[in-house]
Amino acid sequence: MSFSFRSGALAAAVVLGIGASLASTVPAAAAPTVGLHCESETAVLSCDVRYADAERPVTIRWSVDNMQRPAWDDLTSVAQRCTVGQTYAVRVVVADPTGRTEAGQRVTCQRATP
Repeated sequence: MSFSFRSGALAAAVVLGIGASLASTVPAAAAPTVGLHCESETAVLSCDVRYADAERPVTIRWSVDNMQRPAWDDLTSVAQRCTVGQTYAVRVVVADPTGRTEAGQRVTCQRATP
């Protein structure tokens, strides 16, 4: 009887060890990967955000020169008229249940493509 008890204890230890090693190899979820592209042409500033590795629900929040743009919430492409020669600081925050990632770009308003 003591032999079967030890075998059962050994089997339980092996199963627990395998479970622990499998749990440690599962990668932890990470915040989304974000790419931001902005440009200006004909006195219009336009930006596109692309993201990957995100889990639903995803939120997108935009700001220009540190001013939030609620009308742009959750849009992947945005545009606004701009003053030629002025430089704008555009920032986007993409968030999901695993975290948030920010991206920013400075863009100078142009009359035509440089």
